[in-house]
Amino acid sequence: MSNGAFLGRAIKLEPNNQEDAPVLGVRSKTVNLLGEALDTTSDDDDSFQRFLEEAARRGISMTFEGIAKGGFLRRVAEGGNVVVLEDYSLYVPGVGVWSGDWIVSGVSFTGETDGIATFSATVNSNGPLEFTEEPEDTAS
Repeated sequence: MSNGAFLGRAIKLEPNNQEDAPVLGVRSKTVNLLGEALDTTSDDDDSFQRFLEEAARRGISMTFEGIAKGGFLRRVAEGGNVVVLEDYSLYVPGVGVWSGDWIVSGVSFTGETDGIATFSATVNSNGPLEFTEEPEDTAS
């Protein structure tokens, strides 16, 4: 029985079109939900801080790190170091799925003399995302 915890490998960014290639070799990922709160505090607030209750900017920014394998790194190089991932879905167990377009930038390679080559990449949402909440009875 689960206590709501889940394995990190369950977080996935995958293409909705089976003909597109997923990002292979990912070992760790960090997902940041962006929502900028704007400070609206003025003298009228009697020194209590106030914020606009609607996000001025929304999006998701992710960092992937992993083993350099598959055609992903070649795809980035061929794309001029920026690659658009059209119609991909980000799945987070117990939360839901964000579907839409993403853009890959900021790719780094690392190679140790006696170690495996690794990479890191930044992936940002590119335009509006559709969010589908995961039903509570299926959340792990």
